[in-house]
Amino acid sequence: MGYGIVNRRKIQFGQEAATAPGTPVAATVMWRGPAEQMDGGETVVYPDENVGYLVDLDRSYISSKLASVPFPDTEATYEQILYPLNGAIKAVTSGVRDGTTGSGYLYDFEVSETGANTIQPFTIEAGDNTDCSDMEYSFCQSFTLTWAEQTGLKISQTWQGRQRTKGQTFATLTPPAVEEILAPTIFIDDGGGTIGSTQLTGTVIGYSLVYDSGIKGQHAANGELYFEFIKYRKPTCTLTITFEHNASAVTERAAYDDRTTRLIRIKHEGSAISQGDGAYAAKTLLVDICGTYSEFPPYDDTDQDNTITASLRAGYNATDDLYLRILDVVDQATLT
Repeated sequence: MGYGIVNRRKIQFGQEAATAPGTPVAATVMWRGPAEQMDGGETVVYPDENVGYLVDLDRSYISSKLASVPFPDTEATYEQILYPLNGAIKAVTSGVRDGTTGSGYLYDFEVSETGANTIQPFTIEAGDNTDCSDMEYSFCQSFTLTWAEQTGLKISQTWQGRQRTKGQTFATLTPPAVEEILAPTIFIDDGGGTIGSTQLTGTVIGYSLVYDSGIKGQHAANGELYFEFIKYRKPTCTLTITFEHNASAVTERAAYDDRTTRLIRIKHEGSAISQGDGAYAAKTLLVDICGTYSEFPPYDDTDQDNTITASLRAGYNATDDLYLRILDVVDQATLT
């Protein structure tokens, strides 16, 4: 008898047809990171009844299903961050070439203030050497990006889907080549100004961005226990930034007191790509966010150093026409 081995776990993605979400497809790419098992999310009901016994009887049924897969914290990469962005913000499965001769392709994920976006649904395969389960009509319910000094960018995420179907077979795939996303540069400007103008140096030692897509699987009268379609509800985004307590931190504290809108750009750059007549000479992850500080607490003691971890709540500003935008530039023409 074979036994499931932790090191033989894996998760794989397949892109479902936009015109037929929920129709399972074979996986085309393997996720590079730790893998957890799929939760079927069955709602088990034990009916209340009085039938002459002192103890409960064994009557029960399943009233609904909502499967999920948690993706533990792992290194974010320029190639694979495209999956949660497609599953949570917007379907962008083909990049736009950077210029006419550059080798980079732009994948632009901007959260719509009017709810105009639609996502890319996936079939997810998850399991180990003993079992494989599929989850169709999968979407990314939330993701978190975290960076701290002397580390790479980390990502964790939670996916939901219609149901867990056990006893499936993994598509035969090999781990794809990926590049980790490393230390960023940070820019903060006033609302109404030009984002990316004012770089903070010697100041920011960490950040964490949490995005909740607001997407919900909606059950309906379709004769099935799983959801029929997805609803796009209000997304939310928060950003926490850890500052050294210096002049820049004092400026940001004043912005908190004065309720001044902040335009924040987080720019990660990786290995070189051919720029040609394009704008980008390196793989790039660009995070632009507009909002105001919701918290600016007292100092923390970090190795006898005064630091402050402030929280910013994303908020759309019509002048700047921005809520949250994430741009990924990578030398890959399409999402595999």
